[in-house]
Amino acid sequence: TVHAASPAPLKRPPNFSNAEWRVLNSTCEPEIPASRVFAFGNGYIFGDESWVFDYRGYAIGGMWDRMGGVGGISHASNMTKFGPVTEDMRRRARRLPGKTVLLNNMFGDNYYHFVNQIVTKVPLFSGFFDIAQADHIVVPPKLTVFMLDWFSYAGVDISKAIPMEPAGFACDHIIMASNPSPFSMMQEWACRYLRDLPPVQESSIAAERILV
Repeated sequence: TVHAASPAPLKRPPNFSNAEWRVLNSTCEPEIPASRVFAFGNGYIFGDESWVFDYRGYAIGGMWDRMGGVGGISHASNMTKFGPVTEDMRRRARRLPGKTVLLNNMFGDNYYHFVNQIVTKVPLFSGFFDIAQADHIVVPPKLTVFMLDWFSYAGVDISKAIPMEPAGFACDHIIMASNPSPFSMMQEWACRYLRDLPPVQESSIAAERILV
């Protein structure tokens, strides 16, 4: 465990209607789970979201965030579409020798989830494993410019990056970290980490409004 679990009490804004407050609560959790790093040998990674299984094909649970009531989406339902993991799946998976670090996630191609739930996994490895010693780094299936930029800021060696493949991977050794927070509740340390990563650049544009 890198960071212990902590309570996350919500304070209702005075101008919120009952409906607005109900919607906010549906996407939040009363507690932020502990952040963990996990390592084991002879495992498999399947699916665009990089679900992890042991040598028997048993899913590794407890490494993903709870998602609140967002549209009924659950990690469990997404993982079960790969079960049971068959011998044919294990045979067709691409072999990755050495040490493989997993930096992918559910919704990994989305900017919010990539930045807040993938990039923030990098500091969790500090003190446990030097990510520079990884032989392979499994990343989202399609690397985009913003992903490359953020990985660069975080010190991830992109030459070792392997986009997730349809056939999956059979790994000698997998090193992975849990999501740093529930679906929409970032931890304070993660926010500080992200704020300090991008380089500060002076701009000649003095804008009163910034459109995103």
